[in-house]
Amino acid sequence: MAVEVYMGSKFGTPYERKALSIIVTDLEAIFGNTGDLCIILANYFIQGHQVDVTILKRDSIAIVELKDCSLPFMASENGIWLCPNGHIVGQKDNNPFQQVYSYRVKWKEFLGDNKDKFNCLRTIIDHKALWQMRGVVAISPSLHPEVKVDIPNSNKTWWFDLVGSDKVGEYVSFQTNKHLNFSDNELRTMPALLSIPRVPLGSIIRNHGPRPRSPWWIIAIVGVFLVAGIMMALFMSGSRNATLAGGATSIPPSTPFMTTPIPSAVSAESSPDPSVAPAGSNSQPVFHGTGRDTTVEPSWYPCQEKQIKGNKNSNIYHVPTGDFYAKTFQEVTCFDTTAEAEAAGFRAARN
Repeated sequence: MAVEVYMGSKFGTPYERKALSIIVTDLEAIFGNTGDLCIILANYFIQGHQVDVTILKRDSIAIVELKDCSLPFMASENGIWLCPNGHIVGQKDNNPFQQVYSYRVKWKEFLGDNKDKFNCLRTIIDHKALWQMRGVVAISPSLHPEVKVDIPNSNKTWWFDLVGSDKVGEYVSFQTNKHLNFSDNELRTMPALLSIPRVPLGSIIRNHGPRPRSPWWIIAIVGVFLVAGIMMALFMSGSRNATLAGGATSIPPSTPFMTTPIPSAVSAESSPDPSVAPAGSNSQPVFHGTGRDTTVEPSWYPCQEKQIKGNKNSNIYHVPTGDFYAKTFQEVTCFDTTAEAEAAGFRAARN
């Protein structure tokens, strides 16, 4: 299946645009190769309230409030979220917890008003089923390790979580609820009822901007070694010719300074780093295709032959006979058995 994005209007701040781009990219990596539909609603209105992001899956709904803060702070249920330098996360009279709670109330009312359109809600008697949405505050660019949360985990706050915007995709992928079981058509009904138009996935992901370039000093060091290698090769070649001219019968060939070729980039969108040769291999890997369709040869790169590959972004592992084994070569953890992969928190790919 795929990830679909529906947007009410473009975000006004760079951190919101980048956070959305990261969330969409991560969810596409997780759900793009599965049979599950994931819908992202961005910067839209629901019953008069403007919501940053909401993520819809067959068995979960997560309402996400985006905030920008690179400093530690104290998160509380009712108080101000304050940084040491005086910066307030959110609003003084409406902290992020209260914001996402109010959006959750509006979603409960929306589902209640339209429950006849969803099979899993049509026959409910206990209205607790309408309160099963998760509320998430996502801090951009990531959650500072010294952030403290003073919100007790109780029956009133079980639905709340605080994460970095770089962890939203991973968080959502693990969420499930026994009360919710939407079909694909029912998931697409929600943005239709809210009058939110669909936008191309590429228009969101492109906001990542250009890939970072290597620091100048790395380039300089590589250049020095390349020049030294050439000079060494020329010197050895000259020495060999001089010795031959003096009457030597056989001279072993000199060893080049660098024997490993530098591979070219696969594509502008997917540029794997094959600078490290695969374990157990005597040659560099070869890449075929572009973007998400890129495959690697040998298929077990960067692991050893017959090892299992774990995708650290999606926490999904792929076996050598799997459909996406050869497509998984970045952010990889290698395992000898499926039991090792599952013990490390990875789950099996569906195909």
